[in-house]
Amino acid sequence: MTHPSNISTSSTSTKPLVTIIINNYNYEQFISDAINSALAQTYHPVEIIVVDDGSTDRSRDVINSYGSKLNPIFKENGGQASTFNTGFKASQGDVICLLDSDDLFHPEKVLEVVSAFQADENIRWFFHQLKVEHLSTKEVIRLSPNRDSGPYDFREPMRAGSSVEFSPPSTSGLCFSRVLLQEILPMPEAEDIVMSDLYLKLSSMALYKGFYLNRPLGVVRVHSNNRYTEKRGRHLLKGNIEITTAYYLRQKWRFLSRLSNNLFCLGMSDLSKAKKVDLRYQNTGYILSKYLRSISPLGQPKIKLKISFFCLKILLKRLKN
Repeated sequence: MTHPSNISTSSTSTKPLVTIIINNYNYEQFISDAINSALAQTYHPVEIIVVDDGSTDRSRDVINSYGSKLNPIFKENGGQASTFNTGFKASQGDVICLLDSDDLFHPEKVLEVVSAFQADENIRWFFHQLKVEHLSTKEVIRLSPNRDSGPYDFREPMRAGSSVEFSPPSTSGLCFSRVLLQEILPMPEAEDIVMSDLYLKLSSMALYKGFYLNRPLGVVRVHSNNRYTEKRGRHLLKGNIEITTAYYLRQKWRFLSRLSNNLFCLGMSDLSKAKKVDLRYQNTGYILSKYLRSISPLGQPKIKLKISFFCLKILLKRLKN
């Protein structure tokens, strides 16, 4: 059997090996559901890697209870980006699927992902819709994102800094070929989720073609301990994520400068909406100043003008309300 160049084939199987990387931090009450959903995949072979980011609850005990069914990695707390780096370094898979430890995969997910990669040798990433539901009531909040299924190539507009009418799914809806992640990872690390899946999504979409499936292959569960999903007043965190991601995207790939500049301005806009300063994100001020210094003197007025434009739009919205 001949396999396309976007994924290689494990030497021990005629089918590509898929790695599921589960990132966890203090989610002892959720992690077993995530692991069970990974173990329930109809496709084989699959390896499961659980990266625990220095949890202080009983997560270690829950993870260890699975024995040889998975590969557990326990590390000091370093933020979500560090779990991606650690998990990928330990992985063997030709295809990598990411899973947050409070989310779930549908049993047929991995089979759908592999089928898409094998059907089109030009794609390097596969994103899919997620069902967002309340954990306690199982009430469906939304299906996200909503876009026609099919192959997509965002490279030209993203490199030009143009807006792309597509909001990629959160972590548990992201899958990549190993070939792609070898170019992106290891990624810069930061505390908490300041460096997160946004860096992976934008990098992959700007580098290669991919495929989006407009059918839910996983579940995002909304609960009181969510760090970002459906969180009110998340402008501070969102702004920090956008500014930090913009800086490192620009550092790694200069041809994405226009995209990075627009993301930087969006981050400034979100920060301006925040009601208070959180000292956990004081490093953002340092990143902000470094970003502005990295721009040519001729480029800075444009950035400042865009920042002013975003702030003016926010002010007008507040006046209307």
